[in-house]
Formats: sequence, C-alpha cells, structure tokens
Amino acid sequence: MSEPWSNLPPLETSYVPSYATDVPLRHSGLGIASLVIAIVAIVGGFATLVLCLLARYLQMSTPGGLLPQAPEAIIVGLGLMCSAGGLLVGLILGIVGLVQSGRRKVCAVLGTVFNALILVGLCTLWGIGMAIQGGRAGA
Repeated sequence: MSEPWSNLPPLETSYVPSYATDVPLRHSGLGIASLVIAIVAIVGGFATLVLCLLARYLQMSTPGGLLPQAPEAIIVGLGLMCSAGGLLVGLILGIVGLVQSGRRKVCAVLGTVFNALILVGLCTLWGIGMAIQGGRAGA
C-alpha cells in the first residue's frame, strides 16, 4: 500500500502569499509629516542663527547693550520657543508613525531621529545660554 502523499510535488520553502506581494506598503503619513517638520526646523534653525548673529551685532554696537525687552530679542526668543514646540510635535508624529502597522517606516525613522537630535541640540544651547546668563547675574 502506497502512502497517499507520495505523489505530491515537493514543498517549496520560499512560499510567499500572493496578498503580500500584490499591494506595496505605503509610507506613513505621520512619518512624512514628521520628516517635513524636521526639514522646516533645519531651515528655520539657519534663519534663527542669522537672527542670533544679528542680535549679537546689535548687542555689541548699541550703547548700553540690547535690552531683553527689545523687539529683536523678543523675536529670537519666540523663534526658539516655536521651534522647540514644532520639534516636539514632529517627534511625537514620528513616534506614532513608527508604531503604525502595515506602513513603511523610513520617513518616520528619519523624522524621529532628526527631530530628536535638533530638539536635544536646541535644549543644550538653551541650557548653555541660561548658564551663561546666570553666571553674569551672579557676578
């Protein structure tokens, strides 16, 4: 008596279900938004750097220095705070984009990494500025 499965062809080990190859994965919309926010933050960072250099020039060239209530100082401070808020939103969107299933993660990973690095750098610069300002106040 022969075995009933002896006439079957050998099993293929590289079987991929047809549904997996029919529909390519789409990029995460939240990941794309996170990456766009990071790119805007990089461009905005260069603009803020120019404003900081301008404020420093005004600080040095104005007799008595630039007052904290001066419009230039307020614009630089608001720019930094808005950048930090936008970066935080981009970081959250990137993390949510990483958690989404059935989506490509490339944009979400890039957005999360860029937003986190820029946010850490901004907070570091903020801390250095506060330490320098605190050192001047104590002197």
